[in-house]
Amino acid sequence: MKRNFNLDLLRSLAFLMVFVFHFNLMMKTDMVETIPLFVSAESWTLGSLGVGIFLMISGYVLKNSFERSGEKVATFYKKRLLSIFPLFYACYFVVYLWIDVPAGHIFSKNQLWSLLGIDGFMSVRGFSTSYRIGEWYLGVILLYYLLFPFLYKAVKKAPLLFGLSLLVLHVLFMYNYEALAAAVTKVFKHPLIPEGQAMSAIVWLLQFVIGIYFAFYVKKCHPALLLLSGAVFVTLSLYDFPGRLFPGDTFKGFWIYGNILSVVAVFMIITYAFKKDGNKNTRIPILSSIIGTLSKYSFSMFLVHHVIQERLLARLAPNGGVPTTLSCLKYFLYFFICLALTFLLACLVQNGTDTIVKNLKERYAKRFSKKPSGPDQTSINT
Repeated sequence: MKRNFNLDLLRSLAFLMVFVFHFNLMMKTDMVETIPLFVSAESWTLGSLGVGIFLMISGYVLKNSFERSGEKVATFYKKRLLSIFPLFYACYFVVYLWIDVPAGHIFSKNQLWSLLGIDGFMSVRGFSTSYRIGEWYLGVILLYYLLFPFLYKAVKKAPLLFGLSLLVLHVLFMYNYEALAAAVTKVFKHPLIPEGQAMSAIVWLLQFVIGIYFAFYVKKCHPALLLLSGAVFVTLSLYDFPGRLFPGDTFKGFWIYGNILSVVAVFMIITYAFKKDGNKNTRIPILSSIIGTLSKYSFSMFLVHHVIQERLLARLAPNGGVPTTLSCLKYFLYFFICLALTFLLACLVQNGTDTIVKNLKERYAKRFSKKPSGPDQTSINT
């Protein structure tokens, strides 16, 4: 299956936004002062924008993946699990050997959350976990995968009713978020609805579902609407959303809708502004190659990037509580070193994992079938 340039570009942008946001955040945590790569990286919630784009892509591509599986739920789940867990376990094992073993942390009960891939997801909900790689929203993605067959049928059979119902319930949830979070925490003794809205699975569900709607009902986009999308994105960016457009004290944290508007705008511009067949966007081969490679390894880079950032930037942590000041040149130098090391580690782990999985599949196919099945061409990166 040929890669789609448009989706590769979206996936690459999503990863880079998350990478930049965490890089600047760790700089601040380590008391390193400099001019950030994006001045408004924290107030503009660059990480939230990247997460939103990734979730919308996921909803968009899963529709076709589900249909290629013949809408068989078991087949769909099998492919999704194989697209995530082998690479997740490989990355976790590498980091385990790198961090836990030298520190003498050989095994603990809380590592069981990691076997399920939800250690970050449970960590922000008050559970003790061995949280090493990935982020909290890997658990969110797994949850959405479980829900996808239901969401697919709802969007397909009752698009208007389901869409309006989901939107109304979402608005009500956001408006009463604090009260609901407090009530759930009191009952279950854990913040199953996190105090921070940005880490709630329900908050992000709308963007995932919007991606499914686009896959079903939006095949092309009028140029005027693309221009409007661009205007929306630029306006929200310059206006420093969500702080001004949807202030939390006034609108009960309705910042997510500013984020959704921007994600939809970016998604529409990149997905529909080029030719209908994204595979033909190869007028600049080197650009397509770079974007395709970055997209291919985006999931493995996402899994390990903050470990690389944490280890490298810790060397800059000030002594005696006095902030360290970096020049712009050193800032960009550290940034690209972090990115290069992340890419290198991701390539080594992913290529090794792919080789092992491929060999196991071939052996399995030869042993149990006279005619081996073809490789699964759908993954979290395609």
